[in-house]
Amino acid sequence: MGADIFIADEHGARIDDGGPTVTLDDDGYYWFLYPYFETANLNRRFELVDLYGNSEIDGYQLERLRDELLEARLDVEKRADTWEVLVGWTGTTKSRTSERWSPVDRTAFLDRIDHLLRLVDAARVGGRKLVVVGD
Repeated sequence: MGADIFIADEHGARIDDGGPTVTLDDDGYYWFLYPYFETANLNRRFELVDLYGNSEIDGYQLERLRDELLEARLDVEKRADTWEVLVGWTGTTKSRTSERWSPVDRTAFLDRIDHLLRLVDAARVGGRKLVVVGD
């Protein structure tokens, strides 16, 4: 499962100008960022960045997303070189023994956040939007 994030025009059509594209997977990187995505979310009827659905992010929403990504970056900078993030549970019963954890690497994570920030900035500067397409 994953979500592709790319820059689109005002109609939601992908702009294929060689600019940055980000793919987020069902892993520790995504689930660590998830609370930041939801804090940035101005429309609670849907998830801002959803692995399974689609959304469009533009205008002030891009600014909120940028602010939250900067906060996430500060958080990641303070972490150990590697750590584990809770990504879900196996089976139907949620318990300590059914937890699923995924390792993340600080350097790789900072690169990923910087990539997302470049994508947000490119959309903002161009007056465009980001489109999230989940599996």
